[in-house]
Order: sequence, then structure tokens, then C-alpha cells
Amino acid sequence: MSYRRHVGLVALTLLAAGQIQAQTTPQATPVPTAGRVSYVSGTMFVQTSDNKTRILGRDSAIYNGDVITTEKTTVARIEFGDGSTLALKPRSKVKIDGFAFDEAKPEKDSLLYSLLKGGLRAVTGLIGKRNREGYRASTVTATIGIRGTRFGMLLCDETDKDDPVCLKALQDAKDRKPGEPALVFDVEEGSIEVRNDA
Repeated sequence: MSYRRHVGLVALTLLAAGQIQAQTTPQATPVPTAGRVSYVSGTMFVQTSDNKTRILGRDSAIYNGDVITTEKTTVARIEFGDGSTLALKPRSKVKIDGFAFDEAKPEKDSLLYSLLKGGLRAVTGLIGKRNREGYRASTVTATIGIRGTRFGMLLCDETDKDDPVCLKALQDAKDRKPGEPALVFDVEEGSIEVRNDA
């Protein structure tokens, strides 16, 4: 048997063994994405629900349970499957608590997220139109429901005094507890409903 033919038979045997192995190995169920990064300028990373950290770039997938952090000069936008977007400001941290969207079942739609630090601008998509109760944004001090489509929120703590909006919010929030952040809202279109969780 020639060397060439022997190598060819070995390669076919290995290929066939790989196909048999692939057919008998159960496939993992793919985890559905909650959204994707549609724009990023600067460094942004995510801590996943299983405590792994990875750098995010344009078109990176976002999953339920992810905690997304932007650096000092980073701005980014996340798009969800229903058309909702979150535009993240520099030095922000947001957790995607849950996203579910099924065009045939609006009653099961939900987009739930928590602003842990910094700020964002939100534009609600179909979930905000079809199931307003399924759209919730939370902070350490409040839960926000929507009655509109475009709003922003900024969570200010003592380290944010270089931002004039935060400085004013911290000075105006006379009844806040020591160390508690001040929360600033602006509504471009529609309205929001804020409930104090304290």
C-alpha cells in the first residue's frame, strides 16, 4: 500500500469517527440572546451570570443576567429584539434582569433591567407599546414603569460631583439618607411612573 493511499485511509477513518462522535454527542441548548451591542466607543465589558468577564464590541451578544459596565469615556447602545434600546453613558453599570419577546404572545413580553451606576437613555420598543406592565427599570432607590417611549435616568453619588447635573441633584435631595444616591429623570416623550422602593 502506498504512503499516499495509507494517509488517505487514515484521514477517512478519523473523519468517519468524528462524524459518529458528533452524532452521538448531545448538543447543548443554545441560550437565547436578550440583545446586542449596536454601537460602542471606548471600552465596555460584561460580567456574565456565571461570573465570567468579557470585553464587548459592536455586535456582541447580551444575555439575561449580564452586568454591563462602561469605562470613563465609553458610550454605547444596546438593542433588544423588540426594538427597545438603552444608550449607556460613561462610567455606567446596568444589569439585564430579564428579556422575553414573542410576537404572538404580547402578554408574556418583558424587559427588566437595573441601573446600578451612572446613566442611560431608553427608547421603548414593542414591549412598551404592547405590554407596559412588562417593562421595568430599577435602581437602588426606585422602580420605574413606563407610560411613554423615551426617557433618561442618571444615578448620582458623591463621586459624581464633577457632573453639574449630579451636583445639583445631590444638593436638592435634602431628604436622602447619607450615602444614598440621587436619581435624576428626564422624559422626552410620554411619561414614566416612579415608585420609591424605600
